Amino acid sequence: MSNEVSRDPLQFTTGVTLTETIESMIAGQLAPNTRRAYREDAKQLLDWLGTRGLSLQTLTKSEMQQYRVFLREKFAKASAARKLVVARKLLEEAVEQGLIPHNPARKVGGYTKDDEPTTPHQALKSGEAFRMLAVIDTTTNQGKRDYAMLMLLVRTGIRRSECAALCLGDLGQELGHQVAILRHTKGDKRRKIKIPVEVWRSLEEYLRACNRLDLPAGGPCLFNFAKAATPMSNQLAGRW
Repeated sequence: MSNEVSRDPLQFTTGVTLTETIESMIAGQLAPNTRRAYREDAKQLLDWLGTRGLSLQTLTKSEMQQYRVFLREKFAKASAARKLVVARKLLEEAVEQGLIPHNPARKVGGYTKDDEPTTPHQALKSGEAFRMLAVIDTTTNQGKRDYAMLMLLVRTGIRRSECAALCLGDLGQELGHQVAILRHTKGDKRRKIKIPVEVWRSLEEYLRACNRLDLPAGGPCLFNFAKAATPMSNQLAGRW
């Protein structure tokens, strides 16, 4: 038995491995790029199962629904849809080979046109957001930070995690516009956003007041006053 087979955590009781099942599934796919994508998508399911101590033999519909949610939250809709289709095909192939009794993903629906990751948070209306900004005491450095942070969130629509992860080097200028580079966005892709003038002014005022303009580029843009100037990443993602 090869090392690859002996290490396969999803080897079936018949001795057939997940790797062999994947190759059987993609046997009719002639395009190399398609075969490569299917292998990677199948590995996505393997990794997800492995981190949760699950196996294909015992996989349930409920767990496949959890996988569906995981894909939609981590990847762009098109990528998530493809990965879900591949998972469904892989399970169907395993059924046809008699390796599992049924396909737990058969009745797990795909993503609709308007399907978006669910969130327990309620968006603020414009008036509510600016009333919230108006009560911040901007005479203090912490107030300047809070005002700049909320302005950034309200005016650009970036996610909390994206805001919290900003480093000083992510802020800059391009073609006459102030911009911010978001390095860990949805789908783990990098993108760039324009920062409105008034938002940039609030950020600059906060950074200047806290003597952070000349710090190394890798330093956090937002930091926690209560914890010796540590990054806000964990707090902002968890509390706001």
